[in-house]
Amino acid sequence: MPEQQNRIDKIVSLGDETAQLRDAVVSHAVLNRAIGVVSACYGVRPETGREVLGEVSLRSDTELLEVARQIVHWSQGERLSPQVRRGLDDAFERRRPATELSGPSGHPHTSPGGRPRRSSGEELLHRMAGCPPGPERDALRERAVIAFLPVARTLARRYGSPVDSREDLAQVACLGLVKAIDGFDPARGHAFLSYAVPTIDGELKRHLRDHTWHVHVPRRIQDEHRRVRHAQEELRRAGHGDGGTLRDLQRRTGIDADRLQQVLTADRARNPKSMDEQTGCEQGTSLAQTLGGDDPALERVTDLVALGSLIPELPDRERRVLGLYFFGSHTQREIATALGISQMQVSRLLSRVCTHLRERLLAG
Repeated sequence: MPEQQNRIDKIVSLGDETAQLRDAVVSHAVLNRAIGVVSACYGVRPETGREVLGEVSLRSDTELLEVARQIVHWSQGERLSPQVRRGLDDAFERRRPATELSGPSGHPHTSPGGRPRRSSGEELLHRMAGCPPGPERDALRERAVIAFLPVARTLARRYGSPVDSREDLAQVACLGLVKAIDGFDPARGHAFLSYAVPTIDGELKRHLRDHTWHVHVPRRIQDEHRRVRHAQEELRRAGHGDGGTLRDLQRRTGIDADRLQQVLTADRARNPKSMDEQTGCEQGTSLAQTLGGDDPALERVTDLVALGSLIPELPDRERRVLGLYFFGSHTQREIATALGISQMQVSRLLSRVCTHLRERLLAG
């Protein structure tokens, strides 16, 4: 389809102005990713996926980009509109003989009767369905799993995740592939990938929902979080190193400012910082060292407040003795000299005043 190819190339080669170049980079990335998704889901070459994508949106370049974005969002777990899904199915149905994998000569593989031959992986599944339980069926099942492993790994890579959890996602995708192979029924007449992709995708989303959030987050926020992360990836590829401003994300996701702020806050709940992470100018202090602890004096606050209301009730001499001894740090001998009394009298005054205050505090 030269026309569709020309329209896609036209979008990529926009004007020379900065804004147009940025849009061209984003458009090119979106189109290439959508072509990859279509090719993987329908089991065709990227060239065929490119032609079908252009065939689904015949009216304008804007519509082509919108369809591509929908397909990319669909690969991340969002719902694909019925019109686009129907258009893809119809396009592949019209060209089904040509979408089969070709041999070295460039012509499609066909059976002796002229019908398109199944791929080797699907042929294994059909043979497996006709085998009774036993060693032969187990061997066919193992070969089918190996044949479709690249599909599972491709689906796992669609979800952005920290490096240390990518292997976990790959394992979850493989588990979904095994479930899809065990549950696939060739008698229904559907292609295996049309059943396997949603099954694997569901396992991945369930894992991300139940096992990667350290704090419980509502499902709505999790769904919007995927859209925001994808928009940030597009903006980084377009030259925004920080993932774009709040307004850029609003324009790409259609999420209002308040909810977008909630989504960005929830992102920190998904990947919290380690308590041992080094912070500060010289990276020499861990986060745990910056956290405060309980103040030992906090337990005495109530007693100090109550004592502050009792001391003014004491006679002047007793108040002066308390002030010199506890706040002025004077000895009993120094206090006796200042007041013109004996040290023994000072000792008795302190003992009597402290006993009086203790009784009043305990009495409430």
